[in-house]
Amino acid sequence: PSTERARIVDTAFEPEGMTVAVGSTIVWKQIGLQPHSVTAADETFDSSPNCSPIKTDKCLGEGDGFRVEFTESGSYDYYCRVHGLPDGTGMTGTITVEK
Repeated sequence: PSTERARIVDTAFEPEGMTVAVGSTIVWKQIGLQPHSVTAADETFDSSPNCSPIKTDKCLGEGDGFRVEFTESGSYDYYCRVHGLPDGTGMTGTITVEK
């Protein structure tokens, strides 16, 4: 298992897709100026449950971070509550966790 780093920029997650081993942790760092969240489409993780386009004070801000340890293999789609949707529209990403 390892710790991988991802960035949250103004309208994207970088990288948009990542593959990690079971037990790995991903740390997202918000480097953009706009508010964001890191929210699993299946609700297994959420950096900012109260974040929305009208409640941006509840979102991740510049310099904030969020981490998730992935303990089960599978594919995890995620999105930003302000700039994306759980159906994969807009600002989204995918984590693939392998055994």
